[in-house]
Amino acid sequence: MQRHTNKSNKKLFVLFASSLLAVNLLTACSSKKTSAINNRDDGVAIAETLSKPTNQSNNPARPSSTVASQKSVSVGDLAKPAVVQLASACAAQIPFSYKGSTKIYEVSAGGTGSGFFVSSDGYIVTNAHVIQASINPQKCQQALYEQYIQEVAQDVGVNPDELSSNPQAVQEIRNNFQNADIRPINNVLLPNGNYLPFDIQTSGAPVGQGKDVAVVKVQIKNAPVLKLADSEQVKTQDKIIAIGYPSLQLGALNSKSETEATISSGEISSTEKQLSDGSPVLQFNAAVTHGNSGGPVLNEKGEVVGITTFGSKNISGIGFAVTSNTIMEFVRQLAISNEQGAVDKLYNEGLQLYNQGQYAQAIEKLETVKRLFPQHSEVDKLIQESQEKIVAAK
Repeated sequence: MQRHTNKSNKKLFVLFASSLLAVNLLTACSSKKTSAINNRDDGVAIAETLSKPTNQSNNPARPSSTVASQKSVSVGDLAKPAVVQLASACAAQIPFSYKGSTKIYEVSAGGTGSGFFVSSDGYIVTNAHVIQASINPQKCQQALYEQYIQEVAQDVGVNPDELSSNPQAVQEIRNNFQNADIRPINNVLLPNGNYLPFDIQTSGAPVGQGKDVAVVKVQIKNAPVLKLADSEQVKTQDKIIAIGYPSLQLGALNSKSETEATISSGEISSTEKQLSDGSPVLQFNAAVTHGNSGGPVLNEKGEVVGITTFGSKNISGIGFAVTSNTIMEFVRQLAISNEQGAVDKLYNEGLQLYNQGQYAQAIEKLETVKRLFPQHSEVDKLIQESQEKIVAAK
């Protein structure tokens, strides 16, 4: 696979996003938009809490009030650092001359979706349809060619069929396209804004063609991990949250907001649905839309029960997820260890201490997380907030 620096990866990602034309990857999902949950008391909460340190239990001057110590850590806060955005596409800058002037067309084809780290050494689970442009680059290039013709035809003032019937124009289009530098975009956007190229490890096929699961890998260490649950234990009306990166109107949000995962909550609507090939899927009512594909659906324990895959275009609150047991088939095929590591443990402890008002101890945990995984999306903000609260309490 062609490699790019982080700077050029970002340029390609932005070029693709700015001229995104093709594939809205989440087949027929709810059109209802959701907003990111920024309040740390929102979302499904993990009931586990840490006991107050004994050396502070009799010291009312310390910020370890009963209310603070009873705050729980939300599943969303724990899971967000492990959820990533993927871009699978191809892009090019192609000239065309008309009436003595030449215009450069920036065209792209492909799509974006979501995924999550299933192991600390960089394995990421997503949908197969999210990375179709990377699996089948020839098909992506064909879509790119058609887009180029469409944009040229629009500028010339004719429909694409008329342009295709003009031998001189067709010859120039073909020559320009053949000489174009067509760049593959196979990138993962981490929650902190860093870009990494991915390699495909294994893949199924889009819904209707096979099991819509893929595993890709990036070069990284100590990544936060989401554990896979046993989806056979899921029951109707179980509480869940869905996390991902829904596609919004370009330019509607600033660059920082575009790297903020969206969290929506809901329930399992049905555990009895199957695809036409007999594969099980979970139906849920959390709001999801284009771009959520491949993002995790989590239970109240913070375990992945499935990945958002498709839904209804016209009816809000109808989403379907490929089950975690289906995902596990691909994970086992690669002999991946789906175990959480030191980063997950320390981050959990740091959040617990933060919510209990133990800010100095929280900083110690969170700074260790940062040393182990500098790309972590949440620790800088939490460390700064903890420092501010310590100063304000003096």
